[in-house]
Amino acid sequence: MIGDLSFWLGLALAIPVGLGVNLMTPAAARQLSQYSARARRRVAQATEDEAELVDWLAQNREAFIFFEVRFREGEVVRTLTVVFAFVAGVLMTSVAGEVALGYSLLLIGMITVLLIKRANSRYHRIRRPVMRRLGWPNEVYASPRAAAHDLRQLRDASERVADKQRRADGQS
Repeated sequence: MIGDLSFWLGLALAIPVGLGVNLMTPAAARQLSQYSARARRRVAQATEDEAELVDWLAQNREAFIFFEVRFREGEVVRTLTVVFAFVAGVLMTSVAGEVALGYSLLLIGMITVLLIKRANSRYHRIRRPVMRRLGWPNEVYASPRAAAHDLRQLRDASERVADKQRRADGQS
């Protein structure tokens, strides 16, 4: 009897639930389309801001160097944070027996790694186009042979300048 009742109750509720879902679908679709339109505008604005930043950094080499240095400083701090969190987490779980605290520190380390990956991806989205506009990487950095050749030329040129300086000093 209970099995029959649950069948009829399920059948009776399925029809109104189905009608409700079908009536709500257009409203939900409108909400999702508004959300996706806002998300598209937000992404387009972020892309435009990054392009503007790339243009400005490519024109202002000193600002780009400052950008590089600031990111590298932050990278060192983030790396030290991860190392500390992992070492402290391992020590807490294995040596002190504080499992909950150790796992919390390990979790902090893992979250920090994920945040570092995100920061690096944004940094490289800006850095790569600026480097390309500034002419990097060029053949000097792509080929060790070309780099060695250029270094020899620079050394020879500096030796010639030094020789000229010595001769000029000797004549005067």
